[in-house]
Amino acid sequence: MSIEYLRRIPASVWFNAVAFEIGWLACVAGGNWAALLFALVYFPWHFSQFANAGEWRGWLVVAAAGIGMDQMLALSGVFDFGSTLLPLWLWVLWCLYATTLFHSLRWLTRRPLVAACVGAVAGPFSYYAGSLLGAARFGYELSLVMVILAVLWFVFMYVASCLVNWVSRDDPELLPVGV
Repeated sequence: MSIEYLRRIPASVWFNAVAFEIGWLACVAGGNWAALLFALVYFPWHFSQFANAGEWRGWLVVAAAGIGMDQMLALSGVFDFGSTLLPLWLWVLWCLYATTLFHSLRWLTRRPLVAACVGAVAGPFSYYAGSLLGAARFGYELSLVMVILAVLWFVFMYVASCLVNWVSRDDPELLPVGV
């Protein structure tokens, strides 16, 4: 990868990638108050400065689907957050993750099968990292939880990628760099 290629990547992509990492840590390690503060600062700025015209529709569906998936996992005992409802920080994290599919991970969503494979590996390890930070406990043996998460994240990323591509079909700003 050349320096020239990296220079062509829009600032919004870099900003989104860095914001996601900071937001992930704020949500997982900082809990509800840190997540709320991050959300109050980041989302208005993102949607006023970087979001594309139709992005909010796909963003809303992806975030709601992710929240629903995690709520189902919590109710089935896979996750234990100390309550039957998901904590606020996890809602914020899903909203933040949904923005990455339109910006810093847009290159990946153009290839739904590749996105599904990456999701099957990266998704479960994100939950595992969160559990190491004390954000949640697993209700089943770690290997079973990782298999469940891998299958769900494979399907989730495939469907989410197809959705992002469908929502973005008429918006040249949402095409990946170099296309």
